[in-house]
Amino acid sequence: MRMLAALEGVVRPTFRVRGRAVSAFHVWGGIGYLLAIATGLSVAAVRGLSLWWTVDLVLLATLSFFAVALATKLLSGEESLTFYRHELAILIGAGFLLAAFDQPVLPYLDLSALSVGTFLCFGRVGCLFVGCCHGVPHRFGIRYRAVHSHEGFPSCLVGVPLLPVQLIESIWVLLTVAVGWYLVFARAPAGAVLASYTCCYGLARFSLEYARGDSNRGYLWGQSEAQWTTLWVMAGMALAELRGWLPLEPWHLAATALVAVAALASIWTNDEKRRLFRAAHIRQLAELMRTLEAESRQLQAVCMGRTRLGLQLSASPLNEPRDAVVFAFSLKDQRLDRNQIERLARLLVQLSGRTLATDILTGSAGVCQLVLRPSRPGIAA
Repeated sequence: MRMLAALEGVVRPTFRVRGRAVSAFHVWGGIGYLLAIATGLSVAAVRGLSLWWTVDLVLLATLSFFAVALATKLLSGEESLTFYRHELAILIGAGFLLAAFDQPVLPYLDLSALSVGTFLCFGRVGCLFVGCCHGVPHRFGIRYRAVHSHEGFPSCLVGVPLLPVQLIESIWVLLTVAVGWYLVFARAPAGAVLASYTCCYGLARFSLEYARGDSNRGYLWGQSEAQWTTLWVMAGMALAELRGWLPLEPWHLAATALVAVAALASIWTNDEKRRLFRAAHIRQLAELMRTLEAESRQLQAVCMGRTRLGLQLSASPLNEPRDAVVFAFSLKDQRLDRNQIERLARLLVQLSGRTLATDILTGSAGVCQLVLRPSRPGIAA
């Protein structure tokens, strides 16, 4: 908790460089880019690969990155960076280029995987600083400030403790890259680094997606785009190992099977009540809470609203305890069980930035009430 509190003090969306405000995302991304180049050149030197071809792959990766970003903007109408798309474009493009010029493909793909991982490690720190790719509300979370909302962070989540999934992913990728370096120095067969990186990163990315709180991403059957991509990439890697195209590692096959089973289990249990705790609904609930609380204080009356999933919410002000508010919630045409009630109550407490003043009261009609009082002053910009 102390470490997260310390992070809140230094995590700002911009840096001052020569008197100008520069996005922290661009600063950390630039650091990652330079270190990724250094990683590629270092691996080439250790493995005895051509430095000229390494430089060519750096240029290709740079062009691929901007090409995918431009294509995404043209097709969707908005600027969006999705790591998996860029990674696959870089690796596939490198593979085709190397094969076309009759160069050894796997050694250079090992090099590319470690370089991409190095870039991602620092890129996720940039995400942490600006608040993109953030996590769900959690008691072990980092609170973003009003200054972040000026740079695009959702204003309804300002002051809400969010799980720092960007930092968790960054640390995991750092360890994954370290494992890759071990394989390089151990003279592992060509392709071993690529396969190891793919499986290690895939395990973490698939799992962390369930803790992601940014809502502007595509889902199919309850699984995000990144989760489907992870599943297919890992399955392709396992097939390549079984066919002898890559060095066979049994734990890679086991990891792929684990991800497949987890995906099937999640799809099977993807009902409406589980969707109450998904990122899109949490975002909508946070916006509704703030709107209802503001209206109820202005009108000094009970104000009601409903989310798209049918969660009915009301807010009414209280004078005692001072500045307290009563929230009541229920699910349209359905009853919530005790576990769901407690999870929703916890979520409302986290989203409100307040403290539960009384026990949760549950009425005979399935309407639950909780009194929330101020816990501490809001976080200033």
